[in-house]
Amino acid sequence: MELQLNKRKYIEKVLFVILNQPGHTLSLEERETVGEIVYDGIPASMRALFWIKCSGLGAYKSNYCDNYYKRLCAADESGTLAQYPNRHFQQIDKDLDRTAPDDPFMTPEIRQSLRRICRAYVWRNPTVGYC
Repeated sequence: MELQLNKRKYIEKVLFVILNQPGHTLSLEERETVGEIVYDGIPASMRALFWIKCSGLGAYKSNYCDNYYKRLCAADESGTLAQYPNRHFQQIDKDLDRTAPDDPFMTPEIRQSLRRICRAYVWRNPTVGYC
């Protein structure tokens, strides 16, 4: 039983080291080790990380998703979104002014944050709009 536990911990350690190296291409030895581990079964604790790394989701997310909202906000602030008028933008501004006018939580910073989120959503999903 202890041998099995030690083997599992070793496998988890090997996978963790191999899979957590950004931009790392597996060497022949590492590919063989990962192949043996896959054949024996990926430990449940490592399956999500293994899937993210092997599917390319990690690279996709870091190159696209992580900065996507920031890019939308930058486009809005620079006026780029004004080139794509959408009737929902005016409605967002009207609704934000009417939303909880007496609530002390609704500071100008909070309203601006909500405005950015709503405008980014409408710009990203123009057919859905703002509801």
